[in-house]
Amino acid sequence: MNKKLWSFNFGCLLAGSLVWLVQIGHLAPVPSILHPHTDFILDYYPGSVTAITASLVSLYPSNLKVQFQS
Repeated sequence: MNKKLWSFNFGCLLAGSLVWLVQIGHLAPVPSILHPHTDFILDYYPGSVTAITASLVSLYPSNLKVQFQS
């Protein structure tokens, strides 16, 4: 039972983080270079920002290097 509860909590954490990343994608400001391309802005821009943000968030911990001094 305890293992199922931890799995449920972890799944809820992942789902919540996905909702947070999608919200960031929709709230991201659109660069002025893309203003003439309204089809791209409406169809692909929020998803692209979400995908880039998700990959940056998932790659960030692997780039941390902890150095211990003895």
